[in-house]
Amino acid sequence: MRIDGLSVTLRARNPWESFDLGLALARRTGANLLLAFALPYGAFAILVNLAAWGHPTLAMLIVWWMKPLFDRVALHVLSQSVFGETPAWRDTLAQWRAIPRTGLAYSLTFGRFDFARSFHLPVMQLEGQTGAARRERCALLDRKARRHAVWLSVVVIHFIYVLIFGLDGLIKLFAPVGAQVGLGLGAYFGIGSAQPALAGQYLFNTIFAIAECLLEPLYVAAGFSLYLSRRTALEGWDLEVAFKRLAARHAALARTATMLLLCLAIVGASGHDAMAQEAPAPSAEKTAIDSILAGEDFRQHEDRMVWRKKNAEETDEPPGPKPDMAFWLKFARTVAEVMRVIAWIIAVMLIGWLLYFISRRLGWFKGLVKRRDAFRPDMIFGMDLRPESLPVDIPAAARAMLAAGDLRGALSLLYRGALRSLIHEREVEVREGDTEADCIRRVDSAMPGAPAEYFQRLVHAWARLAYGRQGPGPSAANALIDEWPRHFTPQAAAGP
Repeated sequence: MRIDGLSVTLRARNPWESFDLGLALARRTGANLLLAFALPYGAFAILVNLAAWGHPTLAMLIVWWMKPLFDRVALHVLSQSVFGETPAWRDTLAQWRAIPRTGLAYSLTFGRFDFARSFHLPVMQLEGQTGAARRERCALLDRKARRHAVWLSVVVIHFIYVLIFGLDGLIKLFAPVGAQVGLGLGAYFGIGSAQPALAGQYLFNTIFAIAECLLEPLYVAAGFSLYLSRRTALEGWDLEVAFKRLAARHAALARTATMLLLCLAIVGASGHDAMAQEAPAPSAEKTAIDSILAGEDFRQHEDRMVWRKKNAEETDEPPGPKPDMAFWLKFARTVAEVMRVIAWIIAVMLIGWLLYFISRRLGWFKGLVKRRDAFRPDMIFGMDLRPESLPVDIPAAARAMLAAGDLRGALSLLYRGALRSLIHEREVEVREGDTEADCIRRVDSAMPGAPAEYFQRLVHAWARLAYGRQGPGPSAANALIDEWPRHFTPQAAAGP
């Protein structure tokens, strides 16, 4: 590598400064980097989604899995840019066959799970390392930088989903009340039981691809700059460049120095015989010292950071904590222990809450713990839900009310009967202050499928009549009455 031709300043940087350098490099390349990555990646995403139409989750996974293939395009642009020769995005796409594919099979298999992927990519693509040589090279680079590369991946993943969930929240914020809109996140994360619309899932895939196109080039640039910084520290690139520039600056004195050396050689020719005498054999003491220095004890290296007062006199004794710092050191250790205990308490509480939530969803302890009376209210938004206030045959009573022209009473009776069955027979937790939307959500969580779908239609029909005076027609009302026994009779509650 022609390190003297690099357009970036080579010096010792900590990993966070290296990330800043990578972002600056990405900004300098600008549209050439963004378009060189986004155009082929976006075209590939469109083709995969069209080929796997009807299976949006599979399409998203394929596009995500093949992302390392397109990272090589971004690294090609960045590696040219550090030498001040940023290729145009058209030239990059026209010469994509010339981009090295060394280690591509590993990147798309086992290497796909490497959280330091952008940091290790230059080892394969720029150095051409594979197999054992690649593993040894990566192990050497990882000694002081792997955890930073892993945190880079974690941060970028979070930023991607910040964009996705932020857009989903923005869409729902401006949507009308009751409208089922969004990106279909439930299909990917198991939120809710209703199947989201196919359009919402493909909208999610689109936003995911856009977020990747915006952030992935930055991710590759940050990993590449961390690679350059690590190689600078290992191989002394900054010193080599400094020496080369120093030699170039003093090239005009080379002839004079050469003539001077020739003169000195002529003058010292008389003492050539004395200088050519055989050197004496090393003494036993020197041999013993060399063997000790070659031992393992003198091959260990340790970096230690200490605080030293400015303009203080240098001493051979290592600086230690001052007497007045002992209290603060003890205080810091105490705070650390307290925080560790608090962290364990929070972790145990989160695990307990997770087990409780899973058991409630799966009904592990259903029937073993008696429901609290707070979840069996007698009145909800003016409706009497006591079992003795309802007729024995609710569908027959509702049909009689409908025949008498009392549509509101018939729907109210079906609604009250459904809530009574949900609370006392299905043991669904319904609180006194719940709204119609809260009831729908609780039923959808406890009884997914046909019962939840029917209950939602019943509540919407009753709400339109109660609040908007727009009740369903006679045929729709009779359909609700005929379907009610299949979901809310004691036999339906007992199950097959």
